[in-house]
Amino acid sequence: MIPAPESLDVLFEELCGEEFGKGTHRNAHHVKGLPHLVMKVSKNGNFANWCEYLVDRALQERSEPVAALVGSVKAISATGKYLIMERLNDVDRSLSGIQYPSWLNDGFKHSAYGLTAAGNVKIREYGTLKFAGLLATHHPQFDEAPPPRIVPSGHDVDYVALEGEQIAVGAGRTVHKVKGHPNHVMKVCAKSHKPNMAELLVYSSLWEMNADEYRSFGVLECSRSGKYLVMEALPDLPADFSGSRPDFPSWLIEHTDACLGVTLDRKAKIRSYSEICLGDVLAQAPLRVYP
Repeated sequence: MIPAPESLDVLFEELCGEEFGKGTHRNAHHVKGLPHLVMKVSKNGNFANWCEYLVDRALQERSEPVAALVGSVKAISATGKYLIMERLNDVDRSLSGIQYPSWLNDGFKHSAYGLTAAGNVKIREYGTLKFAGLLATHHPQFDEAPPPRIVPSGHDVDYVALEGEQIAVGAGRTVHKVKGHPNHVMKVCAKSHKPNMAELLVYSSLWEMNADEYRSFGVLECSRSGKYLVMEALPDLPADFSGSRPDFPSWLIEHTDACLGVTLDRKAKIRSYSEICLGDVLAQAPLRVYP
């Protein structure tokens, strides 16, 4: 029996079997006693595992054709280091004519697909996504360096050293001051790292598209594990706030002042955006045909 989704990592470690595949960011392992499943273990960051988990959960029980195209994720550990998915074996034939969604970053990569026991082709690698035209409009630009990071290494231990006084409590997270950086706050996940990783997915996608909406969201960076997220400080809107509020994207679930904060120059920005209608975004994407 596999652990419940977002359970402690140690429960997944106990099921982690022999390694049989290596990737750039993750390795594939057998799952002890469960030959119909595989386990993906992150090596230097958990973002890819969280992407697959968030996509799978968003497409569950959707009636659109895209829902049947992706491999089924069974569970993820609290940090995202371990992800259990249905086993999809290597495809030993041409993929010509199969369909895949436009948001699949590796749509032309043969190894991104696998075969079910019944011989059907499904997507088994969808840890990197491209949301141009879905989350927002893509405005091409010259290659541009991302905003400078407070913690260039991305390691949890370096964020721990900056964790200051707790100033708020949210759903599954606490909010802290950042030592030496009074214009920032730190969101720390108590158990599951899902809230931080969901915000990272939104922010990084909008930045990559140079989307107009990007400027309406709090600037952030995240640790490799996802446990620590540092965002520009956006205090509550004052009662007498008379400035303009950003337009809320249709895919953002909460559309209230509670998820807004104000910048130092008195502009309102979205500071909480871990809850999104990802299923609507994924399902509306056009399907493409493998050449």
